[in-house]
Amino acid sequence: MIEAAEAGAISLAKLEAMTAICSVGLDMVAVPGDTPSSTIAGMIADEAAIGVMNHKTTAVRIIPAPGTGPGRRRRIRGPLLGGAPVMPVSPYSNEAFIGRGDSCRPPSTASKTEGQAACKRRSKVPARKTAASAGSQSNR
Repeated sequence: MIEAAEAGAISLAKLEAMTAICSVGLDMVAVPGDTPSSTIAGMIADEAAIGVMNHKTTAVRIIPAPGTGPGRRRRIRGPLLGGAPVMPVSPYSNEAFIGRGDSCRPPSTASKTEGQAACKRRSKVPARKTAASAGSQSNR
């Protein structure tokens, strides 16, 4: 697989697709160090979804390689780990998907205090009523 990745014959998308058929996930895959955390979270979510749908265990071990771009080889510390080619990741953002349902999550550029202030403002907003809860109240 390493030779195929170095030659550009296999991509992360192909490795993810292979998980659905024959493998157990993304194992020891090096990605550029500047890969956004939401992109890595998206890879984990993809693998988890494949595992759920196929009723099998999947795993993800992604290695961010700081200062190393796609196509370069990254030596991984440890006597048994060797090295891995740094694979390019999708340029498309999945920030909206990964952040959904997390009303207190600040944008990645916000400071910690700005995020805390947003959570406090958000918690003061009354919850929306659903059609089911509105119907149950009218029957009382």
